[in-house]
Amino acid sequence: MDELYNNIVLSGGNSMFNGLKERFEKNLKDLSPESMKEKVMKTIKFFGYCLAVFLVASSVIMVFTTGRVYIAGSTGHSMLPTIEEKSVHISVVTDNVSRGDIVSATNSNGTSVCKRVIGLPGETITFEKGVLLVDGEPLDEWNDRTYLSGTRCHLKEGEYYCLGDNRSNSLDSRQTGPMNVKGKVVEIFAGSNRF
Repeated sequence: MDELYNNIVLSGGNSMFNGLKERFEKNLKDLSPESMKEKVMKTIKFFGYCLAVFLVASSVIMVFTTGRVYIAGSTGHSMLPTIEEKSVHISVVTDNVSRGDIVSATNSNGTSVCKRVIGLPGETITFEKGVLLVDGEPLDEWNDRTYLSGTRCHLKEGEYYCLGDNRSNSLDSRQTGPMNVKGKVVEIFAGSNRF
């Protein structure tokens, strides 16, 4: 490269090609591993900032369109593996709650919890020989031999039967009765030692 540069300089193109040589050398430095690592880190930070802005903006939009947003932490293990311990979840107030939704709810003790909806208002929940029945029909995903029979719960308007995904280690509607849903969980942030 130096020979090419010297030939150009000798032919009178010194000032014109001097800038080109500097740019060419700078571009070669930009391809070094250190420079590439720095560019990758800048890109990751940029996308991290974009994600943070998106989450804040979407939360603000939800507040103005739905009225209320709940942000809560999960310190227990009753929703494992779906929601990790020490995670944060955002819930939006809604009237559109379906079976299988994860919700923020209040149990009969007044404690706020995060659980999965199993029974809806107007339904009757019973256990027979370890099978959970909703209005007499078995719920496919349920099988818990610790509740063999006898439990029966009719849900009134505004009441939901909610269970933790970690069925064998969850304080839920089986023990505390029907729950009042505060909001549907729309975002879950994985566990962290910061919480």
